Amino acid sequence: MVKSANVQLVGYEKIGSGLITVMVRGDVGAVKAAVDAGSAAASAVGEVKS
Repeated sequence: MVKSANVQLVGYEKIGSGLITVMVRGDVGAVKAAVDAGSAAASAVGEVKS
């Protein structure tokens, strides 16, 4: 996710039941690209909810 676009990882929180919230910072296009890449990687190993 961070490697795919010019964004900074602000943090993440485990919110229970296997759910994790990830916070990134950057311009809108870079954040969109990073979220899309992270979503694709996560869906390869499990279910993605947004």
